[in-house]
Formats: sequence, structure tokens, C-alpha cells
Amino acid sequence: PEGTFDDGSNICDYTPNTYCKWYLNTQNEAILLTFDQWNLPTGEVNDYIQIYNGLGTSDLITKLTGDSTP
Repeated sequence: PEGTFDDGSNICDYTPNTYCKWYLNTQNEAILLTFDQWNLPTGEVNDYIQIYNGLGTSDLITKLTGDSTP
């Protein structure tokens, strides 16, 4: 299966202090994330995407910022 998700802001910038969380679940299948656009501010510590393996916060795979390109 495949699909898309976003922060819900459509063509506008996301609102300040937006906190979004998505749970992607498969039946033991790998998940491939691709980004059609990447526009996070560089040098900003409050704008980032964290990707975890599982529901907890102990298995961080990566933290993406405006300084990193996925």
C-alpha cells in the first residue's frame, strides 16, 4: 500500500507551535518515506522531523532539520 500525509496546512505555512504526529503501521513490512518538498528553515532548532522505529521515543532512527536533506 501507499499513501500521502502532510501537516494539514495546505498551501499555507504551518501555524506556530504546530505539533503533528503520525503512526504508520504495517504487518512487518518496510516503510519507505519520500519527500516531494523539503522546506524547513536552516539553523532552526524548533522545526524538525523525527522518525522512530515503534511507538516509543527510545528507538530514534533520525532527526531531520532544514540543515539536512532527506
